[in-house]
Amino acid sequence: MKPPENIKYNPRALSLIKREFETSKAFDKRVISVQKETEVKDYLVEQRHKEKTVIYNQALESDTSLSDEKKQRQSRSEDVYLDFVNTSIINVLGALYFSNPTYNADTQKMFVYLSSKKSNFNKLVAIDLPIEEAKLFKANITQTFPVLEFNTSRKALSIAKISADFLNKVYPAQLLKNNNSLPVLGAVQKNITSKFSK
Repeated sequence: MKPPENIKYNPRALSLIKREFETSKAFDKRVISVQKETEVKDYLVEQRHKEKTVIYNQALESDTSLSDEKKQRQSRSEDVYLDFVNTSIINVLGALYFSNPTYNADTQKMFVYLSSKKSNFNKLVAIDLPIEEAKLFKANITQTFPVLEFNTSRKALSIAKISADFLNKVYPAQLLKNNNSLPVLGAVQKNITSKFSK
């Protein structure tokens, strides 16, 4: 959308010539009349330009406010959608938890099973864990919460990233088997992070 142009009224070359049978007084009167007519037309053109400018500015403001409103609606819609997917994950799987911890001091990894209360989901996970923290971690495995980031860019839901939250410290982890897919919840499009507690 282009702003309106301000065009002055400009009759064809405004050069009046005194006619042969016209008195000077009549000629002067005609010149004054044409000047007034030109001023009126200039005024009307300027008023029309102002009206077009107001309409143009209102259209710009409307476009901006519509764009802002659209962004807000999309953001709200995305939040509702992510809440829905998160709730669906919990409804399908139930709460996820770690069980059966075994520590390997050489690799400094805690091997646990990531299990689900509602389904037969059971995956072997390796958690990177310094040897100094391993005993406390293993003794309090029930106080360790899985944090999963789900990849939702395909038609099936899969685990993109996993970690363990213990005493508000997050430890990186890896699924040990390639099959990290979950029961199908439908087509979704974002990565969603979920923290599970018992």
